[in-house]
Amino acid sequence: MKYDDGINSNENLIQSIHITILPPWYLTITAQIIYVLLLIGAGVGIFCYIRWKYERRKASIARRLQDKYKEEMYEGKLRFFTNITHEFCTPLTLIYGPCERILHHDKSDSFIKKYAQIIKSNTERLNSLIQEVIDFRRMETGNQICHIQELNISELANGIIESFDELAEQNQIQLETNITPEIIWKSDHSGFTKILNNLISNAFKYTPEHGTIRISIKESEDENKLNIIVYNTGKGISKENIPLIFNRYSILDNIKENSIKGLSSRNGLGLAICQSMVELLQGSIHVESEVNQYTQFIVTLPPLEVTEVMESPRQNAVSKLEQPDNKAEMPQPEMADSEDENTLPDTTILIIDDNKELLWMLKDILSDEYAILTAENGEEGLEVLKQETPDLIITDIMMPKIDGITLTKQLKSNKHTVHIPLVILSAKNTTDEKIEGIESGADAYIPKPFNTQYLKSIIKQLIKKQEELKQYYNSSASAFDYSGGQLLQNEDKKYI
Repeated sequence: MKYDDGINSNENLIQSIHITILPPWYLTITAQIIYVLLLIGAGVGIFCYIRWKYERRKASIARRLQDKYKEEMYEGKLRFFTNITHEFCTPLTLIYGPCERILHHDKSDSFIKKYAQIIKSNTERLNSLIQEVIDFRRMETGNQICHIQELNISELANGIIESFDELAEQNQIQLETNITPEIIWKSDHSGFTKILNNLISNAFKYTPEHGTIRISIKESEDENKLNIIVYNTGKGISKENIPLIFNRYSILDNIKENSIKGLSSRNGLGLAICQSMVELLQGSIHVESEVNQYTQFIVTLPPLEVTEVMESPRQNAVSKLEQPDNKAEMPQPEMADSEDENTLPDTTILIIDDNKELLWMLKDILSDEYAILTAENGEEGLEVLKQETPDLIITDIMMPKIDGITLTKQLKSNKHTVHIPLVILSAKNTTDEKIEGIESGADAYIPKPFNTQYLKSIIKQLIKKQEELKQYYNSSASAFDYSGGQLLQNEDKKYI
């Protein structure tokens, strides 16, 4: 019995324990939920990042397209105005030429001359505005070439400032100058003239009556720089607008506020041209201004290395058209009324131009002294040359069928016509276009609008030179040459 009881007691001591093994924390349901949320978040983040990058790229492309469109629109407008300015040159010539004829005609009374002079002056002013557009286009395309030479800055600046004296007097503006005498500086003549002209014109534009304009030009000894300061009283420029005044897309001009007597409204390119010219001359320009007080432009130019002077005396004479000498005494018209011994009635001139009115005007101007043949394009001109050989040819460049450059090359490559002097009259007046005309074989290149007296002088000298050459080669003098201070026959010289 006891044995059994012992056994039963041992059985009662046995118990079972249930052990539950939990997964590690990173395999728990909470962790799995977090993993799912993180994956969803990462997916959303990647999607948002890709979308943000796409939107940023899209905005960048749109901005570039907008800038490109803006640039193309600007270039298109500027190209249009540049092309249209060439078309203006012929009508300007037809206005300028008759005005000269009226001013120099003996029977024109003071009343007629007065109004003809007004027409002529405004024609010159319109021409200067056209040239401003062409100059700006030339600088924008990188075709502006500087010819560095030693300039008397003091004399040049005083001459420019004197042209504004009458304007200052009309508008009761006090014009003060402080220019160091005898400043000799190495720079570009045309560039310096444009910079100072535009700065002074801008100062007059914004200076009210009884205001002050102060121009200072000094040489900085410590930095070896030329300092040009143009100061004017007036409405000034706000700080937020100062960065925009040289921007070619932004024009701050207000035509109603700029109706100064004697100063026509500008096209808004003056300061942009000024900045481009300063940069081309390796200088700097900045503005100081206070609203309703003053504005001050400060230009600093360094000395540059002297280059070869490309401008010929002929081109310098043509450039005087913008500032003509309006003297009353002109002997040429008087000579045209009565034949003198220097006038050759048998001299023939062929004029080729597609503008009938210009042909008529040139014929009217030159018919008193020369026999005139006309042709409206290059093909007609060649047909006329087959019938008769003129003593001189005047041609335009932009013509239908055969342009003036091609015609000139054909004539100068033909041994029967190479000796005929040829003058180009063209609305194209950049240096490169002039060089192209001269290199094609032209003896003279005159841009439109031109001074009729200058044209007559060119024609007279070319015909005179041609006659002198004919006389020289028809005489025995052509058989001799000077060598070593002695007169030798050409055959003897070759033998020696």
